[in-house]
Amino acid sequence: MVSDKDLMIADLHYRIPGSVGFPVLLALGQITFFADGRFGVGLKPAAGTSSGEENLFLQRLTPIVAAEVGGMERLFTIDTGATGGFFTVQYYLEHQTDFRSQAVEDFDLTGAGGTRTYPAYFMGKVDIKLGGACVSMNDVPVISESRGLPDDKFYGTVGQRILGAFKSYTFDFQNMHFTTEGGNCDKAATR
Repeated sequence: MVSDKDLMIADLHYRIPGSVGFPVLLALGQITFFADGRFGVGLKPAAGTSSGEENLFLQRLTPIVAAEVGGMERLFTIDTGATGGFFTVQYYLEHQTDFRSQAVEDFDLTGAGGTRTYPAYFMGKVDIKLGGACVSMNDVPVISESRGLPDDKFYGTVGQRILGAFKSYTFDFQNMHFTTEGGNCDKAATR
């Protein structure tokens, strides 16, 4: 355990922001994040939020989760540090005809390597069923070319814009399961 005073460099008037790394999260086993900013450890997900099947995978230290879009299940990366979310060229290649009447726009994607601009289309309403619950999103970017990254092989990246639409979401690293609670889709859209 690190005390708050140990994170302060008085001579520089600088406070080191604390963080919990993946090895600690893995040791905790099950972590639930709530929309209001709280998080809990070892909490049981709400009943009926998921089928119990394994739907959480890791590529190195990146969580990968199965999600349903348009009635088809695909794999998405989860980036809890990203403010937005987007679909990759994989989605675009499967749905090119959906974008024929749209003009391509510039989409700025900012990450640890700086900001890069990619050609993208913006979807109207899309329902994303993830971890047992469903959210409807608008204006989700669809990048129309490869970014030259290993993540291009997945369908997209889920960031806080999507995760924050749920009441809560839980990573269960012991059972390799991801669950969500809440959401805003019509019941008919979630089947």
